[in-house]
Amino acid sequence: MASSKARITELAKTYLDAGREPDFDLDFGDADISSMDALSFVKSISAELGVDIPAEEFAGFKNLQDIVAFVDARS
Repeated sequence: MASSKARITELAKTYLDAGREPDFDLDFGDADISSMDALSFVKSISAELGVDIPAEEFAGFKNLQDIVAFVDARS
C-alpha cells in the first residue's frame, strides 16, 4: 500500500493543481487554492484514506505537510 504522503500527492494533483508536483511546505495562503477546490480535496482525502478531517481542523493546517501529519497520526 502506498504511503499517505504518496496518496495525498496524487489527490493534490487531481484536486488542487493538476499535473504539477505539489509543494508540501507551501502555505495554503500562498497557493491560490479556491475554497471549492479545498473542500473537494478534503472530501477526497476522507473517501480515499478513511480519515475524517473536520472543517475547523482543516482551517488550522498551514500546508500539505500538516495534512500528512494529521492523517499519519490517525492511521
